[in-house]
Amino acid sequence: MKVLFSKIDADGSGDLDIQEIRDALQDDEIRRAMGVTKDGAEAVFGKMDDDSSGVVRWEEFRDWFSTKTDLGALL
Repeated sequence: MKVLFSKIDADGSGDLDIQEIRDALQDDEIRRAMGVTKDGAEAVFGKMDDDSSGVVRWEEFRDWFSTKTDLGALL
């Protein structure tokens, strides 16, 4: 999961913004790993951003994925 997070974190800031999620979902490999459609960026971002800070920290990303068994059913 940490490798996936790092791939999505294009600017290396240590957190993910909505544009990084949108851009990442254009990549077939990342989209398959996340189980999210190209159009699902806003929905998945909203679910991951627990504190509504406008960015997804590693901990939020990890916690969200650790509770999901069928990501496709959520979007």
